Amino acid sequence: HEHIGVTCDGCEGAVFGARYKCVVCPDYDLCWKCEAKNLHPGHNMMKMTKPSTTWPGHFFRRLHKMQERAERRERERSSRTDENQQPPPQPEADRVPPPPP
Repeated sequence: HEHIGVTCDGCEGAVFGARYKCVVCPDYDLCWKCEAKNLHPGHNMMKMTKPSTTWPGHFFRRLHKMQERAERRERERSSRTDENQQPPPQPEADRVPPPPP
């Protein structure tokens, strides 16, 4: 089935079968062949199998904001874990000199 009015941004052809819509970019779609070539790495793509499904533009903006928040939380969680694994540096005044030989 053809996705009417949708052009693949990879090959500039019509989109038949699965359509891959970028959830970050406002107007970026790939056909299944171009998606398999990994032409748009770094952004999540939503697979749309039925041409009749219409999604409002604000849905993708909202989905992108949710993705950004989840990534930010993961980075914060990861940095807290890294901080907990390393002992905090001691100030010079608190360091105890080694015993004399």
